[in-house]
Amino acid sequence: MPMGIELKEHPILFSGTMVRAILDGRKMQTRRVIKPQPKHGVSRCQYSKTGWAETFEGGACRCAPAVRCPYGEEGDRLWVRETFCIPQDELDTPTPDICYRADRNRNTKYTEWPWRPSIHMPRWASRILLRVNEVRVERLQDISMEDCWAEGFDPEWYHSNAVNDPENLYHYTRGDFRDLWDCLNAKRGFDWEKNPWVWVVTFERIEGESRAEVVGA
Repeated sequence: MPMGIELKEHPILFSGTMVRAILDGRKMQTRRVIKPQPKHGVSRCQYSKTGWAETFEGGACRCAPAVRCPYGEEGDRLWVRETFCIPQDELDTPTPDICYRADRNRNTKYTEWPWRPSIHMPRWASRILLRVNEVRVERLQDISMEDCWAEGFDPEWYHSNAVNDPENLYHYTRGDFRDLWDCLNAKRGFDWEKNPWVWVVTFERIEGESRAEVVGA
């Protein structure tokens, strides 16, 4: 990293399913609702490091107040918050043996202690660190088939289930992404049909950094 450039880290929440997709190397992108949403009638929205700018239909261009992406910009890091628990007999150890709900089928301790919501995970307990490679802005329904794969959907599964026609492949993959999106966001008022503007964050996992290095952070 060049001298004088501060490394920034931002927390980000993921469900257990998406945590597994990241650990398996399938998920390299996430979409998050922009808050507040651009005003009604905006036809195009362009992201810059100072925020997003609105372009109205008819050629008139206006800039909205800067809305910074809460997930940083290229080069920043994201530390993943996920549902976890700390076994009672580990509470007084310097680096406790954290149990993660996404590993519930791989960990024998997970039934013994209460789960803690992901929003309450401290930095030192996080096991996944991501590097932001790109941030952009688009409408939710503009997602491409390639971006569906990057969101964690496995193309080999669709091909093995005889979805071989390119048009049908996109239709089924996009439909599965829509269902997943609505499961997570419809109750918040941002369902697929509303086609909200979203942050599109592309990332890669940084491996080899242990939790011990950030204890106390």
